[in-house]
Amino acid sequence: MRRSFGAVLVLAVGLGVPPKGAAQLSGVENGEWRYLGGDAGHTRSNPGLTQIDALVGRLWVPAAVQESTLKVTAPVPQSPTNAEIVDSATPTLTSTTAAGRFVSGTFEHHFEVSEIAVDGTTTLVETGTVAPTTASTTYTVRTALVNGGRYRWRVRAGLDGFVGPWSVWATFRYVRTRANWTLLYAEDFSTPLNGAVAPWVWDGYSNPFDTIMDDPGLWYQNDYGPDWNTAFNSFATYRKEFPVGQDGWLTASLSARDWDKNGVIEAPPSITTQVQGGGYVAVLDVPDHTGGAIFRPTNKLPSQYRIEYKLKTIDFGGKRNGSIEYDGRVNGYSTEGCKTQHPWGEGSNSRGWTGDASVPYCEWQDVREGPYGYNGFHFLSIVDFANPAPRNNHFWHYRRKVLMDAFSQHPDRVGSGTGGRVCNSNTNQYYNYRDGNFNTLNMWISGLPGWTPGPGGLAGNSQWFMTSCSGGVAEQQLSSAAELQPELMPNEFYTFAIERDTTGYTLEASGNFARVGQKTLRFHRPFIVNNAPIWHYNSAASEYDGRFNANLVQHDAYGSTTWPNQWPAGSAYPDYFVIGDLYTNVYEGSATLTDIRLYVPAAVHESSSRSRPRSPSRPRTQRSSTARRLR
Repeated sequence: MRRSFGAVLVLAVGLGVPPKGAAQLSGVENGEWRYLGGDAGHTRSNPGLTQIDALVGRLWVPAAVQESTLKVTAPVPQSPTNAEIVDSATPTLTSTTAAGRFVSGTFEHHFEVSEIAVDGTTTLVETGTVAPTTASTTYTVRTALVNGGRYRWRVRAGLDGFVGPWSVWATFRYVRTRANWTLLYAEDFSTPLNGAVAPWVWDGYSNPFDTIMDDPGLWYQNDYGPDWNTAFNSFATYRKEFPVGQDGWLTASLSARDWDKNGVIEAPPSITTQVQGGGYVAVLDVPDHTGGAIFRPTNKLPSQYRIEYKLKTIDFGGKRNGSIEYDGRVNGYSTEGCKTQHPWGEGSNSRGWTGDASVPYCEWQDVREGPYGYNGFHFLSIVDFANPAPRNNHFWHYRRKVLMDAFSQHPDRVGSGTGGRVCNSNTNQYYNYRDGNFNTLNMWISGLPGWTPGPGGLAGNSQWFMTSCSGGVAEQQLSSAAELQPELMPNEFYTFAIERDTTGYTLEASGNFARVGQKTLRFHRPFIVNNAPIWHYNSAASEYDGRFNANLVQHDAYGSTTWPNQWPAGSAYPDYFVIGDLYTNVYEGSATLTDIRLYVPAAVHESSSRSRPRSPSRPRTQRSSTARRLR
């Protein structure tokens, strides 16, 4: 204590102690301390030592115990924080400037940057010091960061070897952006999801998406009659949704069936996270074909955008090592029990069954094998309505704009036919689906529906497929652009992306495809070609003049209904994307994915940022120019 006090007095000479006549503090008389610490509350020392106390602090407390040896405030990180995405490999870090607790002054600032590994451990990347400043303090990282890496940083003030308290840790992620695009959001699933605590909620269908083909749709009642209502009401549907990612920009949406309506879901699907191949992935698991699990955006997509992600594994049917039966399953389905399309069949006049809705569950069309046997997965789809959630497969055939999906037919469905065709993009020659591995990638658009499908039919839209073999021209024949190789995953992955600009949509898929190797398949389809439109392409009313409007008409054994004006002038259908298992009467399996990213054109983003009015009631917050968020 005496040694420390002596050091304080020596330092006081250099700093210039106020004269003896300076204002006294409580507890100080004639320049003498009457209380340890200045007064009974230990609030202040001798006024002659105020400047020393402010800068040096309690020198008698070892730094190893207290760390901070400088009486200053801790800086506050401003940008990037809260796991923000930065698109620069050497980002600029911004914090508030530390201030002296009792006197004003300027201080150098020490920055520390570390990388966060998948297991949570950290590795120091670099430290650095910037000169004193009275404004906000910035530091530019010198070491090039790793694309996709997660990082944390902190900052503190310093003076002559003494240091103040560290700021709190701030986190960010570096994601290398694409040329001419501005990244708005990116989700790598490094943060655990809250799906386990989100409740399952019974769906009473009080607010159906439409009256046509939604789960309680009138179409099925008109086709099948009163027995269909009995079949539909024989089970209960439960749903679960929860936000995902920064600002909750994604929504996870799940559907499950309660077979006996006792409030217990027999085979609930799930969306969770896990570590896979040195990184994080989302796991979509649908153990029964009556469940569904998807990702969608929480809000509508911008008028122009690019949405992309990486598919790390896929197990929704198709062959493995040449066999449709593997791991005790058939085409990806469990072999236990019956698995049928009940109660949303292919229409009463469809082949292979009686069309009688009163028959037991097991007598409806089998999805595991037989003439209706198929499995699949929606790699990426754009749909025409807000807040999409898993529904029956026929509903979706009326609501999609453009999509990329898997259609894994069982050999029974192929029969003596070809099963469609698959493009070899190296030779631009087709081969038959039956001669492939059944893990197809279809890149296609939805066109106009059949406005009057006839008795026992369904309200599906026309389907137009794009391949390298067609020169990217959309053709009305089942044509797959490539075949995936699930056996290579997760060591190799596939990237899927859809772009929308002012002229149309672009579908893109990259990866190591069967027979052709590493490829990027990319096809652009204008909104209208030869008077054939993409269904509901207009995200704004100004983009469409009403030329394709018509009535949807159903004439069936149990009723006739007309739904007028299915695409009128003045209508608008903002885009929403969907990834996963959309169907609640077909599709079963699991998949893992990561790095869902949303971009807008750089020029559009910068222009909108400059023209956006500033609210007088909400001041603008400072943020690094390299950190982007959707507004």
